[in-house]
Amino acid sequence: MWFRTFSEQIKAKGLVDAHDSAAERFYYSTGGTILRDAYHGAVRKCDIILTRKLDSKSHGYAIGNAVDLPLPPDPTIRDAASNGATSNKCARSWKDVLVVGELKANFNEDVSKGIILQLGSYARETFCAQPGRRFVNAFTVCGHLARFYFFDRVGVLISTCYDISSKQGQELFMHGLLTYMKMTATELGFDDRYKDIEGNTFLPNNNEPVYLHLEGKTFKLMTTLHRTPAIVSRGTLCWLAREGKCLEEGSTCTNGCKLCLCVIKEAWRDTKLTAESELWKLAKEKNVYGCLDVLVACDADVVSREVIGHNPNNIRNMFDYTGAKPILQGISPDVVDNTGTRLRKNSTALETIHSESKITNQPLSERTKMTKKKPKKRLSSEHTGVNEFPLSKKSKKCGADVVEARTRSFLVVQNVGEKLHRSLQPVELVEALRDAIKCHRSLYEDAGILHCDISVQNIMRTRTPIARASGPKGFLIDLDYAQQQYPNSEQSFCMTGTAPFIALELLLKPQVHHTWRHDLESFLYVLIWLCTDNPYEKLSAWVKGLEHKDFAMAKFTYITSTEFFEDVLNGFHVRFEPLKELSLAFKEILFKDSKMTTPAGDESRKDIYNKVIQIFDDCVVKLESTQTLEKKEPKELSGHHDKGVEAGNEDWEYVERGTGKNVE
Repeated sequence: MWFRTFSEQIKAKGLVDAHDSAAERFYYSTGGTILRDAYHGAVRKCDIILTRKLDSKSHGYAIGNAVDLPLPPDPTIRDAASNGATSNKCARSWKDVLVVGELKANFNEDVSKGIILQLGSYARETFCAQPGRRFVNAFTVCGHLARFYFFDRVGVLISTCYDISSKQGQELFMHGLLTYMKMTATELGFDDRYKDIEGNTFLPNNNEPVYLHLEGKTFKLMTTLHRTPAIVSRGTLCWLAREGKCLEEGSTCTNGCKLCLCVIKEAWRDTKLTAESELWKLAKEKNVYGCLDVLVACDADVVSREVIGHNPNNIRNMFDYTGAKPILQGISPDVVDNTGTRLRKNSTALETIHSESKITNQPLSERTKMTKKKPKKRLSSEHTGVNEFPLSKKSKKCGADVVEARTRSFLVVQNVGEKLHRSLQPVELVEALRDAIKCHRSLYEDAGILHCDISVQNIMRTRTPIARASGPKGFLIDLDYAQQQYPNSEQSFCMTGTAPFIALELLLKPQVHHTWRHDLESFLYVLIWLCTDNPYEKLSAWVKGLEHKDFAMAKFTYITSTEFFEDVLNGFHVRFEPLKELSLAFKEILFKDSKMTTPAGDESRKDIYNKVIQIFDDCVVKLESTQTLEKKEPKELSGHHDKGVEAGNEDWEYVERGTGKNVE
């Protein structure tokens, strides 16, 4: 109630202009009710949020314009189905959140591990509900102690402590709250590259048209294809979009609307890694089979843990670090389910992302004194070590515990594909995987690029029949962790990949270089995964993650033991039983004489690739002949409805990374 009163008094005393954006913002208490639109339906409550007046048409607003609508009379809404009873669902959505806040009665909870993780969960929901948001501001009040927080893709910054039992502390804290109310859209974390139809900075969602402006081109965003929910991560976001003359409804263009479709990928890549766009351009120059066609590639913001040097593109530059000293205490990561998570680790950092120390549930000592040079738009803060805050375990630069800096990159490609899913016919799945293997081979042999992360998410099936008839039926995406192969070059010992699909030798021998054979082995695991009925249950030993001590040996037993591998094949869905023979033949080629090492020499490599592609070709011929016979002799359908083979069923499909079933 105090925060709502504070908002009203700010306006009543004329501290904000009537036309200022702050006049349309207020601090809203959820009353312990659940905010809507949480990621995967999570039950998440938040004490205080800075928000705007509700828009009846959409919960995503053009931040620059005010919508003069009445405030909701009550923090809860009425549920007609319950005869007017009060629902525990809040009228507000995570899409509405501008700033999050948490209140605690006990001052000992200030900067405790628990409150940082709790506040981090709110920031995570905000990132998920608002695709394209660059950072999230937050604050806490624990007893008489208050702080401000700043969450971005390399961690969190935490301000000095304000004692609000003193007049000075109250003034500084209230000034910070007012600063949030007066911040522009970009200062709140929104990106001015995203615009609404009137050209205002837009909070992206699917309720209204959104336009993205890159390198002089305008793209109309149609739907979200992929979002990474983790905070300290690449934050990968993919959109299906239209470009050029197809922006307006009902318009026509010389290419035809389908050819104007494109995919836009936004990701915060490690600055030490080669840009994905550069690798695709190299692949295009080398005429790589199934290569992506890049329309636009550019870098935007930078976020860095190191503030010295003041990179003008560093989004942390809105903070004043004068007199700041780093707090070296960090949070050791809690164990999370690694199903589907991108992993990149060295042999000495398997357990923690940052190992200097741990934050306990005791307050941190005041070791940092901060100053406020520019209080009108800036909050003083201290640089803490909480990019150790691992809501999902992220890939790291080899040999480093943390990613020190990330660059926000945009990549627009013409190739529009669809995920591999179990509603495909067996022949369609085999054709897509075969051509993806051909693409992998061409990347390596023609352009010297090793993918290093073959997984269900990174293999696409060509979307349209016309494109499949004239080109590859499947192709690879995501070269974020690909390695360029140079003659006599040194490679660091590290592991990359997605947990269920990592090659056995990499799991058992961390000091082994990643090779082309390891990627081929990952293709085998993708085939088995897609064919298995309920793989999360039947292949549970594959998805426990690297933290599980028996993870590697369990997978080794499943693959190398004839008896156990038969059990794996027996777990295939009835639709994919014709692919058992292909899986067994694939496994026999890779594990000839029970060896899992990479043979030396170009001839050996070419021989293995040829054999693998040949068994896929033979399987396609066999499946097509079977389909021809079935068409001549139609069989009565059993009428059995199998929910497990429906496209989009989350029981098997990698919808997002970093959730309970996933681990980007």
